[in-house]
Amino acid sequence: MCSTLSAAILLSALVPSTLASPSIPAGALHGLQWKKPFSPSGGSRYYPKRSTQPTSFSVNQIRNPEFDENLHRNGLQALVHAYAKYGVELTPEIKKAVRMNPSVTEISLQKRSGNMTGTTPAVPPHGFDWEFISPVQIGTPPQTVYLDLDTGSADLWVFSADTPLEQSVNHEIYDPYVSNTSTLVPNQTWRIQYGDGSGASGIVYTDRVSVGNATSPHQLVECATYVSKIFSSDPYCSGILGLGMSHGLSRTLSNFGNPIPPSNDSSSPTSRTFIDNIKDDLVSPVFTANLKHSIEGNYNFGYLNASEYIPNPNSPPADEGIAYAPIDPKSVYWTFLATGYGVGPPVNDFEPTAKTGNPVIVGQSLMAINRTYTAIADTGTTLLLVPSQIVRAYYARVTGSVYDPFWAGMIFPCEAELPDFSFYIGPGGSTYRGVVPGRYMNYVSFNGSHCYGGIQSSDAIGFAVFGVLLIKSQFVVFDVGQKRIGFAGKELTT
Repeated sequence: MCSTLSAAILLSALVPSTLASPSIPAGALHGLQWKKPFSPSGGSRYYPKRSTQPTSFSVNQIRNPEFDENLHRNGLQALVHAYAKYGVELTPEIKKAVRMNPSVTEISLQKRSGNMTGTTPAVPPHGFDWEFISPVQIGTPPQTVYLDLDTGSADLWVFSADTPLEQSVNHEIYDPYVSNTSTLVPNQTWRIQYGDGSGASGIVYTDRVSVGNATSPHQLVECATYVSKIFSSDPYCSGILGLGMSHGLSRTLSNFGNPIPPSNDSSSPTSRTFIDNIKDDLVSPVFTANLKHSIEGNYNFGYLNASEYIPNPNSPPADEGIAYAPIDPKSVYWTFLATGYGVGPPVNDFEPTAKTGNPVIVGQSLMAINRTYTAIADTGTTLLLVPSQIVRAYYARVTGSVYDPFWAGMIFPCEAELPDFSFYIGPGGSTYRGVVPGRYMNYVSFNGSHCYGGIQSSDAIGFAVFGVLLIKSQFVVFDVGQKRIGFAGKELTT
C-alpha cells in the first residue's frame, strides 16, 4: 500500500518517438551478452499451459521500518503524486503551492490522451516512502523483494543487479544473472522522466514471478539501469507490482527510443499483468484487499475469506454478501460508478427527496442519492479524491476548515470533530452504503495545530479516486473473471 506516496513525481506517459532512448550507464550491462534470446512467437509451445491444481492464498503486508509518519506524510506531495500518476496537468493552484512549498519539487507533466484510456505506469514516488509493502519472489531460484501491490498500475518495476551499486546500495534487488529462468528482451528499454531532471530508465527481462502459491513463468520485469539519487532513500522497498488492467501496461517501453505498440496477442504472458497471467490457476479469478488503518493488512488471491467482512443483506445469495458494480471494460483502471454520497452518521432509511441527486438533510446527516460519479479503486494512491461538490459538502460540517493555498487543499484544526463519509453503489444507492469513519479523514498534521484533510477535490483529474484512505475502511473484491468490483463492510479495530 502506498500509504504516503509523498512524491514530487512521475511522468511515465506514452514515450514519444522524438524522445531519446534511456541512457544506460557504463558497466550497467555487464553480462548481457550471454543472456538467453527472447522468443516473440508466443503460443502454447513457448508458453505452455501450467497444469497445477487450482490454488488460493494470502499475502500479508509488512510494515516498512524506514517509514516515519512525521517525516514522510505530506498532503501536497500526495496530491501531486495523484495528478502525476493519472497524467493530469497540475492546476494553477497546485503549481503555485508547489512553488511556495519547499518540501515539494515542481514538475512538468505530459498530458495523456483521454481521461480513462491512457496508460497506467507503475512508478515509485520519490523516496519510496511507503508504510506497508509485500514480499514477491522473482527468478529461479526465487529472490525475495518487497514491492507495493498497486491496483492503479499495470507494470512490474524493480531495482536490480543492473542498477549501479551506488544507486541500489542496501536495497533488496532482483539479480537476473543468477536466475536460471531470466531472459533479456533485446533492444527493449524503458524510461521515466521527471520535470525536475530526475528519473529512471532501464532494460526489460522476462522471468518467473511468484506471489504466494501462484507463479507467472514468463512475466515482464522492468529493471533499472539508472535511478536518480532521490529514489534510493528508502532501502526497504524495491518497486511496484501492478494489479491493474493488461491493456494498461506501460508505454514506457521502447525499441531504441521508438514506442512499442500495444500487443494484439492477448495469449502472450508478456502482454498481460501478473494477475491476468495467474487468474486461471486460482480457485476463483479474484483477489481481495483487506487493508487496515495504521496496521498491516492482507491481500487474498483466489477466494473470499468470510471472516474478514460483514455480508451485505441486499446482495444476491450468489454474491456471498458482496455488493458489486461492473467495471468499465475500456478503462485501464478498476473503474466503476458510485451512485451517491453522505456526510455524517449513517441513517437507516433513504430520504426519498435525496434520490433526486440533490443533497438533503436527514437527521444529523447530509445525503445525495442518484448523484452518480465515476470512481476508481487504487491501492497505490493514499487520498480520497472526489468531485468538489462533495468536498464542499463534507467540509461544511468541519468547524474551522478552510482552503489553504500553501497546501492547495482543505485543512482544519486538528482537534476538530470529523464526520463520517459514505458512498453508495447500485441503482438509487440501493445495493450498498460504504462508510469511512471520520477519524480516517485526518491525513496528517503539518504544524502541530492544523491538519491536512484526507478528502480533496478530483475535478481536474476527471474521475474520483478511492484511494487507501477509503479502501482501508472496506473489504474490496477485485473480480478479474467477471470484470466487476465489490465492497463489503468489516469490523474496524483501529
